[in-house]
Amino acid sequence: MSQEPSRIEKFKHNKHQYKVLRWYHNGKLHREDGPAEMWYEDDYMIYAGWHWNGPLHREDGPASIHYERNGTKYKFWYINGEAKQKIETAISEISTS
Repeated sequence: MSQEPSRIEKFKHNKHQYKVLRWYHNGKLHREDGPAEMWYEDDYMIYAGWHWNGPLHREDGPASIHYERNGTKYKFWYINGEAKQKIETAISEISTS
């Protein structure tokens, strides 16, 4: 699979510059060696999503991570698009490292 993203989108919203990198395989979000979707706000990563043939999916860690500029990370676990932790549990996994 290609290491380069299949699609790169750039846009401006509320004085911020955004860049979205996405990897596709057979028309579905998919990447075997990292997140298939990455969002940047002013060159700072704000989101990473691991997808397998479309849905969020990751077996060795969180499939969705939201990053805040203060270092806080919100982590969510999915297998085949199905949430594996309730929001309350995921919020307890918030870290600042």
